[in-house]
Amino acid sequence: MPKVISLRPLKDFYDLDVYPSRDITVMELGASSTLLKQEILKSDGIILPAVGSKLDSSLFEGSKIKLIQVTGAGFDRLNVAELSALGIPVANIPGGSASAVSEYVVSVALSLLRNLNYCTKSIIKGEYSSLRNEMISAGINQLSGLTVGIIGYGKIGRSVHDAFEFFGANVKFYDPFVKGGCELNDVLRDADLVSVHVPLSDETKNLLGNNELKLLKSGAILINASRGGIVPEELIVQLLNQNHLGGAAIDVFYEEPVPIQNCFLKLNDKAAQRIILTPHMAGISRQAWRTLFEKSWANIEKVVLNNAAPEFVVNNNE
Repeated sequence: MPKVISLRPLKDFYDLDVYPSRDITVMELGASSTLLKQEILKSDGIILPAVGSKLDSSLFEGSKIKLIQVTGAGFDRLNVAELSALGIPVANIPGGSASAVSEYVVSVALSLLRNLNYCTKSIIKGEYSSLRNEMISAGINQLSGLTVGIIGYGKIGRSVHDAFEFFGANVKFYDPFVKGGCELNDVLRDADLVSVHVPLSDETKNLLGNNELKLLKSGAILINASRGGIVPEELIVQLLNQNHLGGAAIDVFYEEPVPIQNCFLKLNDKAAQRIILTPHMAGISRQAWRTLFEKSWANIEKVVLNNAAPEFVVNNNE
């Protein structure tokens, strides 16, 4: 009977009524387990979450692993080039959480445009009347008529495009691999709000650095729900403290969990009112996870039970 190692707790699957085939032996292990190397040598496949510590490719040397399946879109915890050299395919599930991410992005955009966090705290402090006058004087924007720039136009980027367009925003996108887009600098200059949706790679690390972000309009909003490392965290903090950025929503970080010395935790008081920080949850919903889990196990079963070629292989795209 084929054996598959799950680095995701099996309870995650069972809670959503997703079960692997009874024709597969499944072993749950932690990524740091001392048994991992020896069990990989006895296994046919491995299934793991997209978020977590990096896995050393040496774990797979000499194995008969037919597929490493990620239960999400990101695969940056794996060195795909090294695994390709070992002849091991890696697959993800592109776009399975697209709807959840687009809901998140629009939600935080609206919250930032309308200063909802600040409003709540001010009313709790008894500042209702002065707050209302302040909000009227501030000239609140709605999404309709604003220009939204999307960086990365895969399935998630397109879903985010559709969501903003529904609210009447004008949408431009940058993606060097997709026809019909705009130049990166043009998107950044024109956008009232920028949303980042690219994978983390050598090419995208610090993609939006100082030269790029200084092109943004004063008061623009930045949202990153892709991966930490694409936009320098220190630069976001600097632009918030200088009031160049009107707001930011950050769902992903250089280091996760976020350490106490992270620069976002040291924002000045005014800047802290214009930021939303969330724990890498943009793509999390029961509906999205069910889709991701079902497709992940279907791909594993296709390979280890039917000896068929896997879908969604990323080895040629790293």
